[in-house]
Amino acid sequence: FNKVFEVYKDYNIISSNQIKGRGLLYLFTGDQGDRQYYKKSIDQIKQINFKFYELIDRVVIHFMQLLKIDRETINKKMQLTFLKYFDDKGIWLHIDNVARYDEGPIISIGIGPDYSYFDLTPSLAYMKNNKLKPIRLKIKEGDILMMDGISRMEWAHGLPYNVPKKKIKYSMVFKFDKFN
Repeated sequence: FNKVFEVYKDYNIISSNQIKGRGLLYLFTGDQGDRQYYKKSIDQIKQINFKFYELIDRVVIHFMQLLKIDRETINKKMQLTFLKYFDDKGIWLHIDNVARYDEGPIISIGIGPDYSYFDLTPSLAYMKNNKLKPIRLKIKEGDILMMDGISRMEWAHGLPYNVPKKKIKYSMVFKFDKFN
């Protein structure tokens, strides 16, 4: 993962560097107005490191089988994003891109450190239900988190600030356009 982040500028990978405000660097993002779907991203990864490419594609094939999604949908409706979070930084609570194009499921795989925390809170529309309370999840390395439906569109998520961690955290995120 670190090598991809070191050489992304050499490969013209769409990226957004938001270290100052948000404590992270992310690659293959569409947040600058350009969407880069899986096919283009995986082709660039193949140029950087073939073994890493094979590993990522095996993970994607597994998700395709699990979610019963075909390769064409993956290539045209899924974005692959790599996230690198820096020490003691958090991400404010948010709902990803509701007003834009990618309202489909989001799948996140924790790559490390050993664990981190992930906060979820119901949106204002759901706060009327007094039974719903904010949740803090402990995400271990290798854990998979999937948000879809209400958890995707009505619950905000983020990483808590000032929670000490000793290592840089990586995540691999699959964002889908709405389909089916």
